[in-house]
Amino acid sequence: MESPCGTGKTTFFINDVVKKAENKERILYLVDTSVLKESLLQKYETYLKPYDPSVKGTMQFNEYQLPAHGFGEKITGTLRKDNRAICMTYAKFSYVLERSNDINFLKHIKFICCDEVHNLAKYIGYDMQLGVKKEETRLFKALEKIITFTGKGVFKTLFMTATPFRITKLLKENFNYSCNKIVTESELRGYLFNNQKVYTNIDNIVKELRKADLSDGNKILMYVETIRKSEEVREKLESNGFNVACLWSINNDRQMDNLSRKVRDYIVKKEEFPGYIDVVIINAAYETGYNIFDTENMAQTVIVHSRNSEVITQVRGRIRHDINSLVTLNQSGSIETIKRDGSAIELCSTKIDKYIGIPLTKEKKDDLVIELNLLNTHGRQMKWTSIKKILIENGFKVIPYKTWDNGKQVKSDIIEHH
Repeated sequence: MESPCGTGKTTFFINDVVKKAENKERILYLVDTSVLKESLLQKYETYLKPYDPSVKGTMQFNEYQLPAHGFGEKITGTLRKDNRAICMTYAKFSYVLERSNDINFLKHIKFICCDEVHNLAKYIGYDMQLGVKKEETRLFKALEKIITFTGKGVFKTLFMTATPFRITKLLKENFNYSCNKIVTESELRGYLFNNQKVYTNIDNIVKELRKADLSDGNKILMYVETIRKSEEVREKLESNGFNVACLWSINNDRQMDNLSRKVRDYIVKKEEFPGYIDVVIINAAYETGYNIFDTENMAQTVIVHSRNSEVITQVRGRIRHDINSLVTLNQSGSIETIKRDGSAIELCSTKIDKYIGIPLTKEKKDDLVIELNLLNTHGRQMKWTSIKKILIENGFKVIPYKTWDNGKQVKSDIIEHH
């Protein structure tokens, strides 16, 4: 299920799957981060429960253990089973699966929902960066089990994300899965922004920000990838008069300060910024997983220190209303066009050069899409057809080309300079 941030994917799953299921305990809701799990357990405590460590192995329990976990047969008498669906992270699921009897564990499940599933693919990539072969990573093995047992009809699986490109590419390349797109008659409206600004150096943006320039009570959400850089930015903003909180994973060895921890707990519980804070800086641990509904619409600026369209879309999507400004990282040497709707289109010439003069098959076009990371006006990743149009507008030729492979005609395109 591909749908913009804030259009109701989670609500759909709770209302149309969990609430309507008689045996809710046979539903697993898998999420990417601990903060999303915590937020969901608070918001939907009537329907979701945390994973109980005792639910592993052969999944066999006596009558005294039965009320505390989600699996097993229904029992009569005064003992009642906790019939809520189980919510756990991908990391926890893969860990449990690795240490359990796969057949006995998975055969009890009837439905799996994988939320923010693009990050499952990203985390597999992180493990590979550490030198582990993809097929040997715990997360890849867990995904393989999900695919296998879904294919056998043991349970049904729902993938949900606003940015599906990474996971669909992984499914296609490793499991030969084709993703058929079903389009609604009218496209769902995502949250918008009035203008988009780009910058080349985050220090320049920080220097320009002054608390006096903010409208009374307005807030800023900022994404910075590393903890070290987050704290550097925080120090500079505080010298400009801002009250700043830096949020990162509670599982990190480096602990958040008391103010930041207080702000984190407030956001998870209330789904809005506390009045005493001006800027909240987050990293990848909070790229998804919480929402700022912000009934007074005070959060009007989102600054994303990234060129990655997936990151930009997800961070922007944390603010669940229209905003005034989206500020994102530019890069030197790019061809930049600012359109009337305020969206910024960047074509990095150094990234395009390696695709010049060669036949671009479907696979190579997909690689170029990832490489350029361009957003459309809805904040979603552009497809090849849109990129082709922008290339032509910026002085490139895109020429249709046909080749033959094992007796089959293969259509492709070639990009050339004018």
